[in-house]
Amino acid sequence: MNTEGTHDARGTRGAGPVPRPAGPPAVPPPPSYAPTTGPVLTDWLAAPRHRAGPGVWAYGHVERPPESEHVPGRTVLSGAVISLLACVLVWSLWNNGYIPYWRVPLELFTPGDWWSRQRMGEPAPQGAENALEVYRFLIACALLYGFGRLGNWRGAFEHAVDGRGPRARATAAAALALLVWIFVWTDTLPGLGMVFMLIPQSWLTGGGDRVAAAAVAYTVYALITLAVVWPFARLGRWRTLLRPGQLPQQRAPQERPHAPAQAGA
Repeated sequence: MNTEGTHDARGTRGAGPVPRPAGPPAVPPPPSYAPTTGPVLTDWLAAPRHRAGPGVWAYGHVERPPESEHVPGRTVLSGAVISLLACVLVWSLWNNGYIPYWRVPLELFTPGDWWSRQRMGEPAPQGAENALEVYRFLIACALLYGFGRLGNWRGAFEHAVDGRGPRARATAAAALALLVWIFVWTDTLPGLGMVFMLIPQSWLTGGGDRVAAAAVAYTVYALITLAVVWPFARLGRWRTLLRPGQLPQQRAPQERPHAPAQAGA
């Protein structure tokens, strides 16, 4: 029965035969190398794995070696120099009165009439002078400690003397001790006046005895010098130089044993 194309798909009348399916694909060529063997079950179970949560694939995991905390020497020295310059700047501003309200914490914990008399032009009592001297000493210690920790001054010193021997280390520490001692003695760093203010005047005068007064004064000077030098003595490890046999000595080159003479030579 001819439907005249009303029930057929478009373009199917007069089409050719349906193509047959293609044949199977060609066989691939054989490999040019022998097949590799996979890991044995025991090796797979014994492979190192890091501790991770469930579901984390960790077969054959090797942990990353810890990163070195070594800081380049140039970075250490530059940080120490910058912090030292910043400390000197803050110290100069504070010492010349450019930092306002620096005495407010002291005035909060001391009697108010001490400072009211000073504002009116009257001389401050001895207690106010002593408290102010101690307060200046504490501020100086706080500045040196803070900037020293910030710039890692000890690390810079260790880097500067590293590998130069114990004598160079002791000499560098002695130079720093001398510099600080000069600053203390010239009252650039507060502390000398505070010590003499805290000592009773009867001790300093010796009760009219000049010999006793001189003995007390020189004892105080010696104690102040010892307090300044002691930290640098520990830093320079002076004890190793003072003790005999503590310095590393170079070993004498050992003679190589002679080879035995061969028979009949």
